[in-house]
Amino acid sequence: MRYLRALLFVSLAANVFLFATCTSKQTPVAAPRGSSTTESSPTTEPVRTSERKPAPAGRDISSLPRDVVEQRLVAAEAKAAELESLDKKFAKGTRTIETEARVKPFLDEVFAPFKKGPEPAYRVECRDHVCKLDTDLGDNLANDWMGRLQGTFPGRAIFGEMTFELRPTKTFIELHPPDRIPQEFLGGMMMASLGRARKECGFADAPHGDLSIRLAYNGTKHRVSKQVDGSLSSSPVGDCVAKTVDSVIATTTLPPEMSGSVDVGPWPVSLPLADDERL
Repeated sequence: MRYLRALLFVSLAANVFLFATCTSKQTPVAAPRGSSTTESSPTTEPVRTSERKPAPAGRDISSLPRDVVEQRLVAAEAKAAELESLDKKFAKGTRTIETEARVKPFLDEVFAPFKKGPEPAYRVECRDHVCKLDTDLGDNLANDWMGRLQGTFPGRAIFGEMTFELRPTKTFIELHPPDRIPQEFLGGMMMASLGRARKECGFADAPHGDLSIRLAYNGTKHRVSKQVDGSLSSSPVGDCVAKTVDSVIATTTLPPEMSGSVDVGPWPVSLPLADDERL
């Protein structure tokens, strides 16, 4: 009887998973000022109702070995948990002081412009890897702090999903799984380097040419190195970019999850770059 219940649960979980993965969910977030978002539009004609094919019937798992059924049950449960909204993950979690200490340096940086006294301009509670963020900043500052939360690199790179809600302000942020953080954080360092280089190295006035930037993390030495190539690598703008990347590397505290050997790039930059052109 217990085995039959397991079979029924797997079948139900599989149907829930199929329904969830076929349903696109988007959470509206505030875009940082000065940034733009691009949505791709469909390139094919919509399928007429009369042309739609019936969905295939579910597979019969009653004849599968018990160990296979149990493996599928575990996988379905894990996938269902992954698809849960952040507020539900938070509600089910246990308060984790270590995670709060982990995220506060980044949040201190994000909310620094809004701090008016000894206390931070935010409150945070973390349960497992999901944190609930509260602030008393008014609606007129919502775009500012939400933009900084989403666009402050490299610290932003340790987080995956973020959801926002106003009136009352309720924000949830989720840390990436530890095995994803090395690659994501190195990518965040690339974003920080490119953002600073664009402001400081005169991309709009640069001669025609290109640069190629690569970052690599060496787990043995616990160090990030850079490589700047391209036709402009020996020019003043190339030297400026190299110094900017060195500065980002020197001033960045690597997260404890960094391990192994990871690299990002090469990231191509074609110059000159117009003020409104994205990298």
